[in-house]
Amino acid sequence: MRKRHHHAVAFAVNGILRQVHLRDIWKQQDIGTVNRYSSKVAAHGVLLLQCSK
Repeated sequence: MRKRHHHAVAFAVNGILRQVHLRDIWKQQDIGTVNRYSSKVAAHGVLLLQCSK
């Protein structure tokens, strides 16, 4: 079984003080408009997100 790691991002910590629209590039799916995001990623896996206004 592959180990998965939990990752979380609060955009305000990175100086982004408003909500952003997120899109998962790998899955080609919109995530929505958020001010924080968390996900589980497989060991040696990749999570590629596009952030926009």
